[in-house]
Parts: sequence; structure tokens; C-alpha cells
Amino acid sequence: MAGYQSAENLYPAFTEILVNRGNVFFLTRAFPDAIEQYSEALARQTPAAHISYINREMYYEKLGDYSAAGDDYRQALKLVPGWQIAEQKLTRLDILKTGEIGHTH
Repeated sequence: MAGYQSAENLYPAFTEILVNRGNVFFLTRAFPDAIEQYSEALARQTPAAHISYINREMYYEKLGDYSAAGDDYRQALKLVPGWQIAEQKLTRLDILKTGEIGHTH
């Protein structure tokens, strides 16, 4: 993680560093730290906002916070309309929430 900190010190405006650091935290199951990184990237208006929303959603879904998860999917779709990955995940989330196939958002 020291490498990420060095990169952020050199290029503080390069918010993708936060997204990537969030990914490392997520993969090592340090979920609160991952959320913090994704949220900070979003607060700094990262060009990778759609990725931050999708990644942050995975944590919310793991917590069972389907409302926050759905909000993040919808935000990703606002940024990248028709993004198939986000659409599929939102449909799957709706099925998890309702237990019904065919439910629409």
C-alpha cells in the first residue's frame, strides 16, 4: 500500500489511485477501508466514478443493504447508460430483494 500512497502524494488529482486502492482493500476483505476509498474517489469526482459505484455496491450488497446497493447501480447507469454489467447486477439485485424473477426496477 505504500506504493499507492507514494503515487497519491505525487499525483493527488489522479483519483484512480483511490479506486485501485479500494480494489486492493476489497480483495483482502478490508471492506470498510474499500468503501472509504471508493467514496473518497467519488467525492473527488473521479473519471472512474462508474467503477467506484459498482465496486462500492458490492460491499453494500454483502451487508444486505440492498437499497444503497441499488442506488449505486442506478448512479453507475446514469454515468454509463446501457452499461450491461450494471443492468445485469441491478436485475439480480432486484431478484434478491423480492425473491421474484421478472420484478422490474
